[in-house]
Amino acid sequence: MIKWFKNLTREGLQRLLFFGVLVLVAGAFILAFTLGNNNEGNIVPDDPIDNPSDDDPKEPTKQTAETFKIPCELEKYTVLRKFYQIDDEEESQEMSVIQFGSKYFLSRGISIKDENDNEFSVIAAMSGTVKEVSESPIYGLTVVLDHGDDITTEYISLSNATVKVGDKVVQGQKLGTSGKNEYDAKASNHLHFKVSKNGKYYNPLDILGKKKEEIK
Repeated sequence: MIKWFKNLTREGLQRLLFFGVLVLVAGAFILAFTLGNNNEGNIVPDDPIDNPSDDDPKEPTKQTAETFKIPCELEKYTVLRKFYQIDDEEESQEMSVIQFGSKYFLSRGISIKDENDNEFSVIAAMSGTVKEVSESPIYGLTVVLDHGDDITTEYISLSNATVKVGDKVVQGQKLGTSGKNEYDAKASNHLHFKVSKNGKYYNPLDILGKKKEEIK
């Protein structure tokens, strides 16, 4: 063997080394391939690809635009006073006239009351900012919300208020409790609710279920 190796020419030795390197490379490739197949499917349980953590970003939730809702959660309520409209039937117009002393006034909102004349929680018809909280011996407590886009809602004849000026409120949040006032004593315990945009009053019953931008 040694004698054969010594008799190799330089060219033969180079060929021998070349084939030896090829064999080593081929062996390394086969070994790596075999190990890879053996480990296939053995992914570490904590692999973040297969088991995303709770900290991974989630798809943003699409929020539906709010629509105006009735400002109470009564299952049964009565609209005692209606919004005055000149083209209404005579019966509806009579329900929209408020007598105070010897004078008569046209309602620019609606008066809501519990069927059993009980007090009830008054809630925000839509999210907004408390613009005003005032008290009058004639109208009782009044809360005014600013909803942006020059839209405001007024909650009149409250016995108490649970919010203050500057508070941010969400739709359905309690603003206070219904009460009585001198302005519409015949209504007894009630809430008088108004909606306006740029100083123009709208019939609250006409905007229920509508978005802000739908008020023209």
